[in-house]
Amino acid sequence: MSTNDEAVDEQFEEQSEHSESGTMLQWRTQRRTRGPGKIKWASKDGRGKEYCEFGPTGKCISANSVNFSKLIASEVKDPKNLPLKTDWRLIDEDVKEVFWNAIRDTIAFRDEDLVKMPLIRLMTLSIAEHAHKEYRNYLKKIFYSRRQGEDRLECPPNVDPGQWVEMVRYWDNPKTMEKAEKNRINRQTKTMNHTTGSKTFVRVREEYRKEHGEEPDPIVFFRMTHSRKDSTWVDETAQQKGASMETVVQSKVEDGAEDTPELRTLVYVEEMGPENRNRVRGYGHGVTPVMVPYAATSSSKRSSSSREAIVQAENLELRRNDEARTKELGELRTQLQQIQATQQQMNQQQQMMMMMFMQGMQQPQTYLPSAQAPQQSEREGGRGGESSRHLQQIQATQQQMNQQQMMMMMMFRQGMQQPQIYPHSPQAPQHSERERGRRKESSRKKMRKKK
Repeated sequence: MSTNDEAVDEQFEEQSEHSESGTMLQWRTQRRTRGPGKIKWASKDGRGKEYCEFGPTGKCISANSVNFSKLIASEVKDPKNLPLKTDWRLIDEDVKEVFWNAIRDTIAFRDEDLVKMPLIRLMTLSIAEHAHKEYRNYLKKIFYSRRQGEDRLECPPNVDPGQWVEMVRYWDNPKTMEKAEKNRINRQTKTMNHTTGSKTFVRVREEYRKEHGEEPDPIVFFRMTHSRKDSTWVDETAQQKGASMETVVQSKVEDGAEDTPELRTLVYVEEMGPENRNRVRGYGHGVTPVMVPYAATSSSKRSSSSREAIVQAENLELRRNDEARTKELGELRTQLQQIQATQQQMNQQQQMMMMMFMQGMQQPQTYLPSAQAPQQSEREGGRGGESSRHLQQIQATQQQMNQQQMMMMMMFRQGMQQPQIYPHSPQAPQHSERERGRRKESSRKKMRKKK
């Protein structure tokens, strides 16, 4: 064998070893991948529904709140549930409604949370919107930015090919690239982070409330979410803001003001400034200024969807109270009818006793010369005393029944006289003011005609 042939054989063996090692490395790498995580949710394990608690804003506050968010994120990634669009607003409302119903069917709600259903729906879809955005960013980073040319059209797993082509065309658009560059620069300017990890802000608030019996004020909550376990601040910006707010509160207290949650909230709003982008700092995704009292006064923006959800929740609560009051009135009506029936029976018994008593009084007294006369008189006297005592008992019982009847009638009339008002829309108070204005104007015209 010539020297050239030996060199070719050695080169071929080296290439074979490299290819085999590369294949083995690739196989080992593929074998070590974890794959999609398993969602810890009752419906996923075939155990029925998962028990959840929800707060005033409609967010999950129970211990499984993190799993609840993970459940929504996993369902968003399934193309059978939601399509992959360039913007959440491009998804049909009917599709969102079907998605919400599927999530709702996996939850066991408390009775007091049933009236919050519009807010719970709003917050659930808000979490889904954020998960949809994060999923798009992940696909762009892995399957678009790391590829070039026609390779970008290769569809990722579990993605509809037609929807992926639309996403690639959208990312190839120069305007989209310019917007993405601006967002990247803005992201780098962020100087303040939180330390809660995957735990939601609403869950942190709920744990504080259960421990202390009250809601944390904004300054206390800011320190809780922007400091580490050793009480050091997470970054310099958070330290400056926190120290500034605490210094202002201390100076106001030294000037004679009382250290109250209202004072600390006022200082927080002054130091942090008004809320923007229809969000509220410290409340998480989906919560708008209209849902938080102090943020509603310091922000100029309003969310029509949030206001509509709040009005719907108020209507549900009022309707539920109305149903409870109607049920209570029905029970009072039944008790009143029973009292009236019992009173009627007592009246009949009273009349019979009065007749027996009068008949006993009208019977002539007979004197018997025998020894049986004292015994008979004693019997008659005993009967008369017993009937009189029975009559007194009936009269006392009837008097109590009359008092109960009067009280029941008063409660029934008060319940019937209370009108139920439903705020069907946020514009309801404005309409009432317009009506009053029209009435005043008409009365003025009448006065002018008389003059």
